Amino acid sequence: MTPTSTMKYSHLLILLLIIAVAIPVKAQETRLFDTNELGQVVLGDVMRTFQSREVKGTPYLSNEWVQGHIIINENANTESIYLRFNSYQNRVEFARDQNAYAVDSKKIDGFVLYASDGRIIFRNGFTSDKHDIEPSTLLRVIQDGNTKFLCHHKTTLKEDLPTYGSATKKDEFVSNQNFYIVDSDGTFHEIKKLKSKHVLGILDDKKKEIKEFVRSNNLDYSKESDIARIVAFYNKQQAS
Repeated sequence: MTPTSTMKYSHLLILLLIIAVAIPVKAQETRLFDTNELGQVVLGDVMRTFQSREVKGTPYLSNEWVQGHIIINENANTESIYLRFNSYQNRVEFARDQNAYAVDSKKIDGFVLYASDGRIIFRNGFTSDKHDIEPSTLLRVIQDGNTKFLCHHKTTLKEDLPTYGSATKKDEFVSNQNFYIVDSDGTFHEIKKLKSKHVLGILDDKKKEIKEFVRSNNLDYSKESDIARIVAFYNKQQAS
């Protein structure tokens, strides 16, 4: 082989290597879907939302529409759209053309709301028969990692409640939130109250280290954000 042909062969080999490396990266890029495509992605399970009667309270985490995106799968999200979470029916809804539409939570992986102090992430795929959590249940992920800190926003409808000073009875949406620390094996531990004994009772294998971390950082067990820091610290301790 002549020097010239050897050089051409080397250049060709380098070019092929570049292409081989570039192709997998491109295939893993996240695709963005607009609202027109969204209905096709979830197999047509997009429904016009409505409330058939007047009820006290709200089925929503917040009545306000908030910008965010829906996580369709690990390789696909929607574009930025206006969303709200219906915690009574466990579904995320999006706004389009002055109408509201609901997406079946079984057809997506979660959604993200854009808040002024960060992003609020909801995901499904968790299971706990004891706590009435199915794979389609959307939970707020406060801290991710091998050990997770999650919140289940759940709304129930109380029917025919007596009205003070009136013989009329009304229905009312009642919302609550349950906090959980979830082990790496998927086991759910409910935090009955955001207090030290309940948190440390779950993370007891690193109790001494956590107490020192809380003391040195002046953390408060009654604050979600501080418990999130504790769980993140716990994960680091487990990994070390």
